[in-house]
Amino acid sequence: MYADYVFYTDTYLGTMIPDEKAFKRTARDAEQKLDLYTLERIDQADDRIRLAVCKMSDVLYRSEQRKKQHDGREVSSENNDGYSVSYAAVNEQDYMRLVEEELYNAAYTYLSQTGLMDWSD
Repeated sequence: MYADYVFYTDTYLGTMIPDEKAFKRTARDAEQKLDLYTLERIDQADDRIRLAVCKMSDVLYRSEQRKKQHDGREVSSENNDGYSVSYAAVNEQDYMRLVEEELYNAAYTYLSQTGLMDWSD
């Protein structure tokens, strides 16, 4: 595992993921994506790798929470007076594409200058 919950809370200063179990689940998925984005060229995790995993884990956790709370739909507006929610017209495929883009951008934020995300030799 590239990053652990202690790194997430103490170094990355993450607060979104509430416990170690949830972090391990999202970090595992983030690492799989990161290996895909880097063509499995990560030999050893340094802080940039760990930070990328933490940021990507936040993206995955937020996506999980949206699915649980609003059935995976994007909220376009909410009204607390009588409580109503309007959802944006985004289908599942478009939503997953947006999440994938967020994941890639999260990784790129930390790894753009390392050569790990360059796809040409």
